[in-house]
Amino acid sequence: MSHLVPFLPIAADETLMSWATRLAALHTGESLVPFLNDIGLPLDDLDKATDAAIDLLAERTGHDPAQLVRNAMRTLEWRRYMLRGEIFMAEFLRGSDTGFCPACLLEDDARGNSRLHRRGRLLWLLRPIRVCPDHELPLIDRPKTDWLDRARQMALIVPETGAQLEALRDSLQARKPAMLQRYVIDRLEGRTGPDWLDGQRIDQAARATEMLGVILAFGTKPNLDLLSPKDWDEAAEAGFPFVARGEMGIREALGLVEERSRTSGTLSRKAGPQQRFGRLYQWLQFSKNRKDPGPIRHAVREYILDTSEVAPGKPVCGEVVVTRRRHSIASLAAETKLHASTLRSLLVSHGLVDDTAARTGGTFDAVEANRIVQPVLQAIPIVRLPGYINASRGQVRQLISAGILPQIDLKLSAQHKYGAQVLGPDADAFLAKLRDRARDVDDVPAGWVSIDVAAQKTRVSTDGIYRMILDGKLKRVVRLGGASAAMRFTSISPRSSPPRPPMSLSRRSPFRRSA
Repeated sequence: MSHLVPFLPIAADETLMSWATRLAALHTGESLVPFLNDIGLPLDDLDKATDAAIDLLAERTGHDPAQLVRNAMRTLEWRRYMLRGEIFMAEFLRGSDTGFCPACLLEDDARGNSRLHRRGRLLWLLRPIRVCPDHELPLIDRPKTDWLDRARQMALIVPETGAQLEALRDSLQARKPAMLQRYVIDRLEGRTGPDWLDGQRIDQAARATEMLGVILAFGTKPNLDLLSPKDWDEAAEAGFPFVARGEMGIREALGLVEERSRTSGTLSRKAGPQQRFGRLYQWLQFSKNRKDPGPIRHAVREYILDTSEVAPGKPVCGEVVVTRRRHSIASLAAETKLHASTLRSLLVSHGLVDDTAARTGGTFDAVEANRIVQPVLQAIPIVRLPGYINASRGQVRQLISAGILPQIDLKLSAQHKYGAQVLGPDADAFLAKLRDRARDVDDVPAGWVSIDVAAQKTRVSTDGIYRMILDGKLKRVVRLGGASAAMRFTSISPRSSPPRPPMSLSRRSPFRRSA
């Protein structure tokens, strides 16, 4: 098949639709649709840049199909597109609006017929491109008014020429493109950028930059619908230096937002993540379209869990929390049932938190807090220990004095004394070891004596007898069982061989727990 002549090359910055429109003007002098009908190419196929459309245009024009593919905004599926290998969702595009730079169109018109030379630029289709990179003028958006506007025939969408187009150009106030815009252009040209941004889809990178920048530039609760293109560029400019440094930079930005809110007095000490991060958090937590926002969600979620007390079971950034990372005095008090003032003194004395932070709702590491608090939760006051192990107060004092039952220091302040304490696990281990050394009986054998009596008869201290039992040096030891007690008690046979006269055990048992 013969090629259309003359040959019209596609410009490097031009859309496939724009080139087809200029082909129509060159070869038929008509608009796009009649030309497409003549060559048998449906407008919908051209709009989606299908393989069939590209192959047909390459065949009819003799153009390199690889160049056509490079300039084609290809539809992969509903609301999902690809340009130069970059895949993105529809929100990355301008939608039905058509952007243009009047200075660029004036340069096109200077070459001749506007229908033949006006080009629709690829960059004008992308939402993050808000300033012409050549003239540093903000792009103008024209809304769709006719179904054929999807062909984006620049001569029809922008009918102004000459003085009218110059007036449009002169009405614009020049400004520098945002760093995000430069990043998007570089990425489409195949150049690499910051690793964190390059590691996600281009639309995810752009939106994360803008949404982080929104709360940096305009506070946590601006009306997003009222932000102008210039405002969005300002947001992008504010966010880019932080996202360029990846998760570390994002955490720094979030800390800065919180610090500003606290300084201004707009952030309460009990503020949740939505109060702290406003529109950014709402976007990540409540987005109705359920599109994956990319790694920004993980970065924000990790920061929240690392700096806030969030209970397991609560959703944060769309994912339910499994393990708590931070506690406040209030949340730890609710969880442990200990008084807040006791907890505050305990944690301050261990250096986990300073007193000011503890009193103003500061948070601290949950694992370390539980480690510090656990002895308090497991501690048994000395006054309750006789009932716990079913021993006399004198026996308890001797067991503690001998170190058989180690006493602990809870490191509470002078205002919050718990008194002497023994860890429950230590008392349980003591009971278990005694249980292993004794044989259960229903009745105390004749002639056997209690530990108290044995101590009196042999003049061996009570703790010495316990030590011999625990060390296995007294072999003939029994424990009086009972249905209502874990262990009722033990006796020592007259045939045992302690260093003093024979002995046996008593009705008083150090094994029974209090009811």
